[in-house]
Amino acid sequence: MASASFQRRRDQASLVWLFGLFAILPFTVVFGHRGLAPWLLLASFPAFVRGDFWLQSFGALFDRMDPGKPFFAAFLSIMFFCFWIFLSGFWSPRNMPSLGLWVLAPVLVGGSVIWFSANVSRVWAWRIAFAYAAAVVAGMAVLAIEGASNGAIRSVIPPQEDHARDVIALGRGVTGLAPALFPAGIIAAAVWNRWVALGVIALGVAAAYLNDVSANAVALGAGLAAAILAFRAPRTTIRLLVLAALAALFLSPLAAYIPVDRIYAAMGEGVAPPSWLHRLAIWQAAGAGVAECQPFGCGADYARIWKETAPMVMVPGATTPLSVIPNHPHNLYLQIWLELGLPGVLAFAGFLYFGARVLVRAALEKTVFAAAAGAFAAILTSTLVETSLWQVWRFAAMGLAGVGVGLVHSMEVRSRSLPAAAPVRPRSRFAVREGGAGEVTAVVISYFTGPLLARSIESLRRQPEVKQIVVIDNGNLPGEVQNATASADGPAITLSSYHGNIGFAAACNEGAALARGEYLLFLNPDAIMPEGGVAQLMTDAQELDRPWLIGAKLVDPDGTEQQGSRRATLTPWRAFVEATKLYRLAPQHPYFQRFNLHHVPCPDDIIGTPVISGACFFLHADDYVAIGGMDERYFLHVEDVDFCLRFAKAGGQVYFNPHVSVEHFKSSSRANPSRVDRRKTQSLIRYFNTHFSDTYPAPFLWLLSGLLWVSYGVQRARRTAVGVLRAFGFRARAGAGAAKRARSIASRRSSR
Repeated sequence: MASASFQRRRDQASLVWLFGLFAILPFTVVFGHRGLAPWLLLASFPAFVRGDFWLQSFGALFDRMDPGKPFFAAFLSIMFFCFWIFLSGFWSPRNMPSLGLWVLAPVLVGGSVIWFSANVSRVWAWRIAFAYAAAVVAGMAVLAIEGASNGAIRSVIPPQEDHARDVIALGRGVTGLAPALFPAGIIAAAVWNRWVALGVIALGVAAAYLNDVSANAVALGAGLAAAILAFRAPRTTIRLLVLAALAALFLSPLAAYIPVDRIYAAMGEGVAPPSWLHRLAIWQAAGAGVAECQPFGCGADYARIWKETAPMVMVPGATTPLSVIPNHPHNLYLQIWLELGLPGVLAFAGFLYFGARVLVRAALEKTVFAAAAGAFAAILTSTLVETSLWQVWRFAAMGLAGVGVGLVHSMEVRSRSLPAAAPVRPRSRFAVREGGAGEVTAVVISYFTGPLLARSIESLRRQPEVKQIVVIDNGNLPGEVQNATASADGPAITLSSYHGNIGFAAACNEGAALARGEYLLFLNPDAIMPEGGVAQLMTDAQELDRPWLIGAKLVDPDGTEQQGSRRATLTPWRAFVEATKLYRLAPQHPYFQRFNLHHVPCPDDIIGTPVISGACFFLHADDYVAIGGMDERYFLHVEDVDFCLRFAKAGGQVYFNPHVSVEHFKSSSRANPSRVDRRKTQSLIRYFNTHFSDTYPAPFLWLLSGLLWVSYGVQRARRTAVGVLRAFGFRARAGAGAAKRARSIASRRSSR
């Protein structure tokens, strides 16, 4: 118990630590791009303090060494590359073997952070990914503002005398965030939608344009093209990108044949930026020097010494002659040839080749490939025109992009396309089930539920068929969940806490991932399962053909059936009828049918129905997995409606079972009602756009969205007005609905 408690505190501290680092990331790239390296080092602490990091990474490498495996071969290649840098430092004019650490350190540190982000639990992944995307977007926004205002923020921070270097630093800040922009865009698409994702990319393009570094704009364009292509052909895109990198590596010495003089003579001033024309002279000189440095290279950082004796060249548009070799060749591949020779080239090529094989062989979603392809294309562009081996912050920027790709992988963002009804095929996002046949796992999601949680769990303990209860703590008062699950009697309790409110759909999926039973029972924390209820559900299910989804009859404490137990299919027209109350014109007309069917006499036997409530539903675990679980884009409300529709489209049948009456205390959560209504409005609009955009005209969906937001605004204004009146001592007379809720609350309190 002490060890488990320590691990929970460690994980909670790691989460807070990462959130704090993401909060300072925008200021890091704006006020000092070189700060990316120490930022990445600090971000690696949560990985380094975990024992499973050392076991799964280095333990897997050295306990089962197999050079034939791509991952091990890639690791050996990059280790040899760093070792060769160390050796070349002895014959380099600078005599700096320590430069090997300048590459080795970001490789190990970046690798640890990427491992952590790729192996973080899905509960953590969504929250960390949100913080990651917000930090990248905030950084790009501040950089765009700085570019538009000519560095207004930096101008008030000393030193102020070197404004030119300030502008360059802003451009390099964009360079540092550019690769990370593509994982951030994928995360934005998962959390919100594709238009927000495109807005994230557009913000990066604006920041690149406003800070006047054209290489960044080219890198973002290349990354966007690669990401789009990866959605169509993910593995082919990765292969093409790595092939392009290998071609750039092996063909870079041909830069010696660039006709610089003829290009300069043909181009007048203003035709191209002087910085680009200068690069042509740099590449030609570096390419010509490659042959003299073979086979072992001229040593680490040789270019910096060569600069002292290199000739000058007059570049069109430049005001003074420029050296043909500045501090580095402005091309990573030419620098490797020049300073590390053929061994360095082969080691780096091996790292690219085997690393690509690891990625291509992995069972990853298209979103992960798209994030990786976009980041890789942006990095490749940068390595072609400006990267140096000795700029550690650039490697840190690559590590930051890798963190984003790892988070996308942990989130397991999936396209919401429906699979065929059969065969049922488990997916990797859920755990392998170890429970015996016929066992039931109950999943309870709690958010500030109060004492009712204990009653709900106790009702599940009395069900012999329930062998495991999974409680997802989305947020409760200290000790509330622990007290509710403290009893040693009954089935095993699996508790997932310390992740905050991840939403109902994500919590359902987390519960399913932790489940071991053959069947899943989802029960609201304010619902009471009657004795023998689960046995009755299982008995009735034996008469049905899979895949089936069964919902119980939800009742108030007085036994009255609640609305929501059984529902019609929620279409945009039906929602319009509800919003405008058109059903009052002709209640029996099929065109004006309502969504909830509780006003229809309750059937005596189990019956098919389009939609049931997520407050209590029962199904086979494999059928839940087969359609990918709940759609996590729905934070609260409508996820059960969406699930029923997808379940039916995939070939399943949804049933309402009146034999099991579950007592349901509605609105027990101490959540802000206005926030709940806002989430519900957002979920309804997402649902209609997801399922009916092809069958309903867009103007009608726009009209419906407007009505929903107006309804939300009216409700919020009403609550605000009531709150103001109460503040001045006024009290509204309770209507029938309020009186019914009061009786329900009184009944609940008297039963405690």
